Amino acid sequence: MTAPVVPLPTRVAPGSAGGAGRLAQATLFGFIGVELVSLLTGIVTLLRWEQRQVELNSEEAFFADGWDFGVGFAYFGVFIICGIAWLIWQYQAHSNLSSMTATKYRPAAAFWILVPIASLFVPFLAIGELARAGIDRPILRRWWWGLYLAMNALVGVSSVAGLAEMWLPSLIGGIAASAVGIGAAICAIRLISLINSGLESRRASAGRPAGRPTLTERAGLFWAGGASLLTVMGGSLFGVALPEIVRNLPAVPETNLAFVVGACFSETEVDFIDVSCNGPHEAEVYEVLEYPEASAYPGDDLIADWAEPQCYAQFEPYTGVPYPDSALEFGYLFPSAQGWQVGDREVICYLFDPSGDDLTEPVAQAA
Repeated sequence: MTAPVVPLPTRVAPGSAGGAGRLAQATLFGFIGVELVSLLTGIVTLLRWEQRQVELNSEEAFFADGWDFGVGFAYFGVFIICGIAWLIWQYQAHSNLSSMTATKYRPAAAFWILVPIASLFVPFLAIGELARAGIDRPILRRWWWGLYLAMNALVGVSSVAGLAEMWLPSLIGGIAASAVGIGAAICAIRLISLINSGLESRRASAGRPAGRPTLTERAGLFWAGGASLLTVMGGSLFGVALPEIVRNLPAVPETNLAFVVGACFSETEVDFIDVSCNGPHEAEVYEVLEYPEASAYPGDDLIADWAEPQCYAQFEPYTGVPYPDSALEFGYLFPSAQGWQVGDREVICYLFDPSGDDLTEPVAQAA
C-alpha cells in the first residue's frame, strides 16, 4: 500500500534551498576561523596580562590595542555576513516548505531575528518547524539556540566591561564568547545540512523533482573567501600596519619650551609657551629627572608612581618651604609612548598655584 500523494499548490515551486544552505555554511566556516583567531588572541593576552595592563594604561592604548581592534573589526564584519547568509537560507527553506504543505511560519519569519524580544524565541520556533518537516534533532536545535543566545550575552557583557575600562572581565568575557560562538556555528552548520536533506526528501516523496539551487557553490566559496580576507585585512591594518606607520612618522615637537630648572611657562590650547618668571606665568620648573632606562614604554601609571615621590622630595630644596606648609602644589610631565620611541625619558617637576591664579615672580629661594 503506497502513501497518498499530497496535493501541491499550483504556484511555481521555488528553487532548492541547497545553494543558499551552502552559502550559509561557507560563511559560518569563515566565522569559526575568526572566532579561533579571537580565542587564541584572548588566551595569549591573558597569559601576558601584566604587560597588557601597561599597554592599556599608555597614552596610545588604541595602538597598543590595535590587533584586538582588527580582530574585532573582522568579527563584526563576518558576523553580519553570516547573518545575511542565514536569513537568505532560512527564507528560501521556508519558501520550499510552504510550497509543499501548510506552515505556521511563512518565509518572512526569517526576519523576526531582527525584532527585539521576539528575536529570543521566534527564530528558534521557525527553525523547529523546518526541522520537523524532515530530519529533526531536537537536542541539536536546543544546543544551537542556547549557545547562540549565550554568545550574544557574553559579547554584550564583554563590550560593557570594556567601555567601563574593566579590562580583565572584558577579556575573559571575550574568550568565553569566542569558545561558545564556535560551538554555536558548528551546530548551525549541521542543522542546515539536516534541514536541507529533510526538505529534499519531502520534495521527492511528494513526487516533485529537486529544485534548481538559487545560489551556487561558487557564491558560497566567494563569501567564505571574503570572510577570511576581511579577517586578515582587519587584523593586519589595525594591528600591524597602521600602528607601525604612525610610530614611524617624524616626531612633531610638542612644545617650544626648553624644560630646564628655573624656567617658567604657561599653557595655551595647543602648546606650552616659555614666559618670563618676572611676569604672569602658570608654572615654574623646579626639577628635571631622568626616568630609569627601560626597553618598553612603562605606561602612565608606572611613570607617575615613580615621579611623584621624586618631585615631592625636590620641592623643599627648591622653594625652601616644606610641601605640606606651602600654598603651592606640584605636578609633573612625562614622556608619551610616542616620545619614548624617539628617546624621551625626561620627567619635569613643576609647581603652580592651585587657586588658578598666575604666579608673578620666581619661586626659587635665594642661593
